[in-house]
Amino acid sequence: MTSASAVLFLFKSEHPNPPPVVRQPTLTHNPPGIDHISFSVADVDQAYAELKAKGVEFSGEPANQRGLRIVGLEDPDGNNLYLLTYGGT
Repeated sequence: MTSASAVLFLFKSEHPNPPPVVRQPTLTHNPPGIDHISFSVADVDQAYAELKAKGVEFSGEPANQRGLRIVGLEDPDGNNLYLLTYGGT
């Protein structure tokens, strides 16, 4: 897999003194820090199949979510990673 560009999304917490750790899918209500890192890929299902065949463990199977096709996994340090393709339903 190759990449031609990178997009970094930063979300500001709306809490002045947020409690540590707990993360919610709404993102803007989360405490400061990295919530997850997403990688845009040409075809989520193909990337999922290739990585799964190499022994990578995922948190589930690819699914459509708010205009994206997405699948999640954790890196060896427990950070949340997502592979996504724009255009899912």
